[in-house]
Amino acid sequence: MMPSKLGYPPSLTNHLLDSDPDAFRAATQSKFLSLAASGELDSAKLGLWLTYDRIYIHKYLIGTGRLLEIASREIPREVGLWKNHPTTRLIDWLTDSMVNIRREERFFIETAEKYGISLDTEDYHETVPAVADFEKIFLGIKAGQRDCLGWLEGAVVFWATEKCYLEAWTWAKRHVEEKEAAGLADQRDAGAMRAEFIPNWTSPEFVAFVDALGSLIDDAVAKALEGMPDREASIISRSLAKWNEVLAAETRFWPNIE
Repeated sequence: MMPSKLGYPPSLTNHLLDSDPDAFRAATQSKFLSLAASGELDSAKLGLWLTYDRIYIHKYLIGTGRLLEIASREIPREVGLWKNHPTTRLIDWLTDSMVNIRREERFFIETAEKYGISLDTEDYHETVPAVADFEKIFLGIKAGQRDCLGWLEGAVVFWATEKCYLEAWTWAKRHVEEKEAAGLADQRDAGAMRAEFIPNWTSPEFVAFVDALGSLIDDAVAKALEGMPDREASIISRSLAKWNEVLAAETRFWPNIE
């Protein structure tokens, strides 16, 4: 028997994180993040990106609905299995995510208004990669292998995009702390990023939210592999395809800054 690539206990999420460090770095570190975090982007540029991020929220909701439909078909009928079953936990997570993402959009609008950042920009185009990539990804969520975690690909999509977002702004937060210590931070956005957005995107609550999805994915995979280790290669292949797709989209999501 070949040794497991997922380790013991198996962790699909760790395997994905370790699969391509360079691609993950490109998806979570950029000049845009550094400048935005340190207040070196003016309100117009920040507003344009926030507009794209707001439209991403709308695409995210579409994906949530599609994955809820898929997961609902795999809810265990046995009451004794229902409470802590990974599929039940996924449905709970997706339900929470819809509440969170609606709160997030309100937060965007209210914070932008507070700091004089316009989200109604004439430069917005829904066909730009920043929006079109994620529309394709979320619309592309569909049931996978019926006899082995049909919701796996969709769950990986959501975990990947949330994990990248968390890591990106955590990296940006560390970066701006270094700039502040050196007296290099600015206030072109009136302090909106440092005072409002970054604390929201790096909060302990958001960390716990992302970790909860990763944990249920790993638990589901471990359960699926019990007595059936031959499933591992397919599980990894299915997941890597979505992971790599999200990494590419996240990399393009951060605007090029000359």
